[in-house]
Amino acid sequence: MPHTPTTESRYARPGASRVIRDIAATAQPLAFGDQPDLQALEAAIGDAQVVLLGEQNHGDGAAFAVKAQVIEYLNKKLGFDVLAFEADFFALQHSWDEAVRKADAGQLSRHVYYFWRDEPQVAPLWNLVQERLSSSRPLIVTGIDVRHTGAYPKSLVADELESHLARNGVDLNEDWHQFRSLLDSLLEEEYSHRVNAKERIRFMDGLWRLREQLDGNDRVSRFWRQELSNLVWTARNAWGFEGRDEGMGRNLAWLARERYPDKRIVVWSHNYHVVRSKAALDASHPPYARERAKYPDTPMGEVAARELDSSVRSIALVAGQGWTSPNAWKRDLKTHDTLTSPLPGSMESELLATNLDYAYLDLTRVTSSFTLNGIEHGTPIETTWHQAFDGLLYIREMSGLGIAGEEY
Repeated sequence: MPHTPTTESRYARPGASRVIRDIAATAQPLAFGDQPDLQALEAAIGDAQVVLLGEQNHGDGAAFAVKAQVIEYLNKKLGFDVLAFEADFFALQHSWDEAVRKADAGQLSRHVYYFWRDEPQVAPLWNLVQERLSSSRPLIVTGIDVRHTGAYPKSLVADELESHLARNGVDLNEDWHQFRSLLDSLLEEEYSHRVNAKERIRFMDGLWRLREQLDGNDRVSRFWRQELSNLVWTARNAWGFEGRDEGMGRNLAWLARERYPDKRIVVWSHNYHVVRSKAALDASHPPYARERAKYPDTPMGEVAARELDSSVRSIALVAGQGWTSPNAWKRDLKTHDTLTSPLPGSMESELLATNLDYAYLDLTRVTSSFTLNGIEHGTPIETTWHQAFDGLLYIREMSGLGIAGEEY
């Protein structure tokens, strides 16, 4: 969602504050720390197989700390044994198998984005992964992102694929070397990769041909068939900024149906990616709709809901006040935004008035539209939010990464 200038009058319609106040009054308190109380969240999740946890931006350390504690609770109390990051699908599948073999989860975090790896608020989560690695119920770490951003030589993908195809009797013809060269350069260069239309078609045809030839039903062959599908979205995203979310949603559906059908999965991602209905946002925020029209895609949350139906719960995180590092995603920790008071009449302003430090707001019984002040990039949007999310996890005080104004 792009950051666009707005005016308070645009959102301050008659009666809005009463409606929002009534909705905010239904927020149920949550408690974190040594004696967590997440009963409201637990009730909202119910028997869902997949829980999607968002965040306003990738520069809110307080959100990271809360999400880490939620995941520990879901793992220990509710049997959520799979943690899927918005991170490299290939790398985390590969690295998890290695972690199990070596009984060492230390390398897993190398394959997620640095803000989820290096921040101290996330350290307890990585410690939990290591602690449970050799138990009867490890917290499995995996990824859903089509981007191959993990810490490994990008030629590893083709190396491993070639070895597996050879072991399974797939005949690699004279086109393989050209296909492999294009694959290596695509993963290495990503958004700067340039190919002509003929090369694109040949590459896509090659992916599907290999997928059809690889017909084994063993665990590794099933993974490679999904990775070959994943690479279709990798290429579309790199060449045209389209389909990243669609690919993430399909990877998640594969994890839920095929890789871990008997396990419960919690997904760590961004508020935009866990949206259940892009149409609800397009209709209410034309600048957003115009921006996204340039890059056709469907939010991962909408794809997951489409593929997995009622077994998905989508929860966005919002904050009342504090400061954040909005450009953390591009390694800029010097820039920070301060939110001292949200827009009057917004849901955040009413939640602040409750004096709750943490709360869960169930949206499944809310049909009225209302304004969220900063669901992403501090852009107020009024819409029927129950179409976008199942609930809101509210944090009174957000906090940025590192020390405000300093890079570490």
